[in-house]
Amino acid sequence: MISGRFYFDPDDLIYSSHFPSCPVVPGSVIIEGFVRVIKQFEPALSRVQVKGFRFQSFVTPGTYTYQMEKKSIHYDCRLMIDDKIMAKGVISCEA
Repeated sequence: MISGRFYFDPDDLIYSSHFPSCPVVPGSVIIEGFVRVIKQFEPALSRVQVKGFRFQSFVTPGTYTYQMEKKSIHYDCRLMIDDKIMAKGVISCEA
């Protein structure tokens, strides 16, 4: 199990155009965070494929925990706050 924290900075300029009155972290930014973590453990990766990511709730800027479990050629990923799953999905990997 791989776990850690993602911090989505509320002062990031992305939020000036992504729902400025009620900022929401784009799903692509969340998924990119997971891919970066995977590449730390598997730097020779040439391709990743996102499969079935589901967002359970809006993710607002701030600090979230993540958990990733490697299963053969993919990772099961979860983004959480206070043990509540905010997003989850699978990222497949190829070397």
